[in-house]
Amino acid sequence: MKAAVEITPETLERLRDAVSRGFSIHGTLAGRTSVRFMVWPRYDVEKSFFHVVQALEPTPYVPMLKEGDQGLTVTIGVKKGKRRPLRPIHHLALLVLTAVTMTWAGLKWWSDGDLAGAVLFAFSLMCILGLHELGHALTARRRGIDATIPFFIPAPPQFPFGTFGAVIFMNSPVPDRKALIHVGIAGPLAGFILSLPVIAIGLKLSAVSTLDGVEAGEPIFLMPMVFQFLAAHILPRSTSSNPTPSPWRAGQGSL
Repeated sequence: MKAAVEITPETLERLRDAVSRGFSIHGTLAGRTSVRFMVWPRYDVEKSFFHVVQALEPTPYVPMLKEGDQGLTVTIGVKKGKRRPLRPIHHLALLVLTAVTMTWAGLKWWSDGDLAGAVLFAFSLMCILGLHELGHALTARRRGIDATIPFFIPAPPQFPFGTFGAVIFMNSPVPDRKALIHVGIAGPLAGFILSLPVIAIGLKLSAVSTLDGVEAGEPIFLMPMVFQFLAAHILPRSTSSNPTPSPWRAGQGSL
C-alpha cells in the first residue's frame, strides 16, 4: 500500500502560489494530506479556478472548488492512482465485437432476418451511443478532467439490443458542480441531436400505408412527439407507418 503524501511547509508554499494565480487567499487550514484555502476570486470564479487547475496540472495534486458557509474555498489533495487505460487494440476489439452482437440482435429481434436492416439497426444505434459518450468525454477534457475515449460493451444477441451500452472512465475528480452539470448534459444532448436525422431517415425508409388499408387488429405505430413532428414533414397525411429499425434506435438514443 502506498504511503500517504504529506503536505510539507515547502509544499504548502507551492500550493499557495498556485492558488494565488486565480484567487486572493484570506485563510488557510492545512491538514496532513490536504489543505483548504479560503479565497476571493481575482476574475470570474470559473476563470480563476481554471488558472489554479492549470498551475497544478503537472503536480500530483488536484484542486476542488466549493461554495459554502465560509464562502469560496479551494481544497487541494493528492491525486489518486489512475486506472490503467485501455489500449487502442482493446477499444477496437470491443467495437468490432459489439458491431457483431448488435447486428446479430438486429437479425433476431428487429429486422425479420433482413441483413441490411440489421446492419442499419447496429450502425444507427452505435453512432448514437458513441456520440453520447464522446460528448461526455470531450466536455470532460475541455473542463480539465482526465477522461478516456468511449468504449462499447457487447451483449449476447439474446439481449434485444446486442449491447449493454458504451462508457467512459474519468480518472480525475470533477472540479466543481458546474463542470459536473456540463459533462452530464453533453452526452444526452449530443445523442439527441444525432437521433433527429436518424429518425428522419428511418421514417423516410419505412413502409407507409393509408389508415384505410390497416386491417382490424393490426398494431399501429404510436409515435412520440419528436417522431410526430418529423413524420408530419416526411410522411403523407392520413397514413400509418411500419418503421424500419432505424427510428426505433433513434428513439432509444434520444432518451
